[in-house]
Amino acid sequence: MDTAKESGALGSKIIGSCGGGFMVTMVDDENKYKVKQAFMEAGAIAVYEIEPIN
Repeated sequence: MDTAKESGALGSKIIGSCGGGFMVTMVDDENKYKVKQAFMEAGAIAVYEIEPIN
């Protein structure tokens, strides 16, 4: 979550537990590449981008 915040994320939430959880992070278009790159550099296995339903 610190990595997300430092990279420009608007907010984050950890979901799940016991090694099978994940984190949802809200990011604006301006910072999305920077946040994705920071996650990968911090050791993330994968980063997925989704669009919210309006």
